[in-house]
Amino acid sequence: MRKWEKLRPGVFFTAALVLAWGLSLAGAARPSTYYLLFLCYAGLTALVFLTAPESKLANWRWFPVYAVGAFLILNVIFRSPLLARGYIVLSLGWMAFVLTALLIEQDWRRARFLAVFLASIGIVEALHGLAQSVANFDSPGHMATGTFLNHNHYAGLLNLTLPFGFGAALYYLSRRRRHRNDPWELYSKAWAALLAAVIVGLPVVLSVSRAGIVVFVICLTASFLLLGHKRRELRRSAPGGAAMLAVTLVLVVALSSGLALDHVLARFSELGPDSGFRLVVYRDTATILRSNLWTGIGPGMFGWRFRPVQTAGEHVIVDHAHNDYLETATEWGLPVAVAFWALVVWLWYRSVRLFLTTRKPWTEAMALGCVFA
Repeated sequence: MRKWEKLRPGVFFTAALVLAWGLSLAGAARPSTYYLLFLCYAGLTALVFLTAPESKLANWRWFPVYAVGAFLILNVIFRSPLLARGYIVLSLGWMAFVLTALLIEQDWRRARFLAVFLASIGIVEALHGLAQSVANFDSPGHMATGTFLNHNHYAGLLNLTLPFGFGAALYYLSRRRRHRNDPWELYSKAWAALLAAVIVGLPVVLSVSRAGIVVFVICLTASFLLLGHKRRELRRSAPGGAAMLAVTLVLVVALSSGLALDHVLARFSELGPDSGFRLVVYRDTATILRSNLWTGIGPGMFGWRFRPVQTAGEHVIVDHAHNDYLETATEWGLPVAVAFWALVVWLWYRSVRLFLTTRKPWTEAMALGCVFA
């Protein structure tokens, strides 16, 4: 294993580049793209296993992870392209998790690089969306979608990377409190990080994604609450973090009001008619779920299995349930879906607990980013 260890930095950097390339192609969603990404990440994952210390690979806590990965990859290999597509997407998620966990565990330099890299992807996508919305570049109308076809997916990516901008600002503010000899450089870096957060937050509103806008507001509000709670626990004043979050919200609302307020209000006014249609979709989805409660219909098969039971808009193609919790239960089966979302909640709880208990500025910043990502 030791002779392969020198490859680990190269594998990590290549994995980051493949991630960026995959995101740039995600809008097309062609099957060939998924297979190519699968092959790239499979090769990188194999290299990670070759370079990882034997003590880490032999840790019993990893055995369930290995079992899940083997199950997913075997389904990709032995199923037809149509039936395997959902397993390919799940395998990509599994390999991304393994790559991240094995490559950055106990290595803060790589963790910092990954956080900055993800934030950079968000900034590039945000600038693309601003060009689309403001300059009508590469997009009809005023809706920002970046390299994605679906504006909800675009807003989701921005909301994923946005909290790391808040985390970076909090990091520099915390360091400013500890290094009072040269505070202004750190203070300016904090505001630069916040400016990046504003740049990423503005296209969330311009995407006219109702869920994306609601999540953005929740993210800011919950940040206020967490910062306030930690301030009370430590019996000290918050280092300007709440003020910076307030400035972010004011700037995003003010700038977006002049660019897309009418479109956003029009989108939210459609909530009533849309809710009736979605309730019918939920009812039809529940019909499928009751028939396949324990085993599900298979990953990625919702669009194919929904049509025979569809009563919502018979001339409308419904390829997703408009509810991730209901759709995962329908495709994966209720036990697997409950286990997956329980894991997500547990990871979220661990991130909140780490943010509230740590005294290290960098750990605090990344924990805040992970809480809302």
